[in-house]
Amino acid sequence: MVGVGGMLFGGGVILPMLIERAAAKSNNASVLQFWFNKVPLLQGLVVLPALTITMISGTGLSIVQYATNWTLIAFQLWLTVNNVATQGTAIKAVERMYKCMLNREDGLETPKVVVDRHFSNEVSCFFILTLYSIMVLKPRTLIPFPWPFKLSQT
Repeated sequence: MVGVGGMLFGGGVILPMLIERAAAKSNNASVLQFWFNKVPLLQGLVVLPALTITMISGTGLSIVQYATNWTLIAFQLWLTVNNVATQGTAIKAVERMYKCMLNREDGLETPKVVVDRHFSNEVSCFFILTLYSIMVLKPRTLIPFPWPFKLSQT
């Protein structure tokens, strides 16, 4: 279960962030408006359930062996503070851009809040890659890892 949840979680975060970046680069109000109307639905249907599955199925092992839960908690805090907090502002800015496009205004540019989300998205992808690295490398089992504290009795 933890593998399936992890794959859905990682894919449900990284792929939408790549698509959002492409949509922002397109400078197209219709594309942005379509994308920002679909992101919350995608996150609600895929990412949140996958995160829940990952947390529940891997909690005991991750705390004892890999400290993965601390990375998940840090990621959730980052996502809440930086990504989710700007999503509402980005949606409103895209709606304004879309209305300007419908009014046939010239010189439309992707709103700054949408462009600025790229850094937040890159940090979020770094968290996902860190989580996968911990899952794959299995610190203290496959390779010695210099933990500053002892996580288990073995």
